[in-house]
Amino acid sequence: LIEECMLLANKAAAKRFEGDGDGIFRIHELPQLAKIEELLSNLAIVGVFVEEYEDSLELIRLIQQEAKKLHIESEVDEMIIKSLKQASYSSHNVGHFGLGFSHYSHFTSPIRRYSDLVLHRILKTKKIPKDIDDICLNISTKERDIAKLVWDLEDRIYARYASHNIDEVYEA
Repeated sequence: LIEECMLLANKAAAKRFEGDGDGIFRIHELPQLAKIEELLSNLAIVGVFVEEYEDSLELIRLIQQEAKKLHIESEVDEMIIKSLKQASYSSHNVGHFGLGFSHYSHFTSPIRRYSDLVLHRILKTKKIPKDIDDICLNISTKERDIAKLVWDLEDRIYARYASHNIDEVYEA
């Protein structure tokens, strides 16, 4: 219930703007055709086939239905996510494909996300920073840098664990 309310608040905040450089949006672009074709090819290897679909959203729903039949939903969801562009911040709204929202921003966590704080300032002062595009790019870049640091740390932890368990045999 709380998560649903947060999503609604994020959508409502984004709808306060036109989306032409006048706010900060969390955007997620439509998948690229080449990535969709690669995904379908990789899914065929694990026995998931979808031949007819109207658009990208329907394709993903059909893929998930087929994966459920094979009891490999989480693995296939991970493959789908890797085939999509990463979400980012922009002053120009293109919608959020992954969530299926026409308007979306981050509004509900100004004490932990800088994008939320920027949005709060814009709403409160009714002034758009002149460097809003640079701010959006910087936030997106820092978010990716942080994600890479987390992945690198996890890799080090896994490598350390593996180095202490070289002769162990695990069933999979």
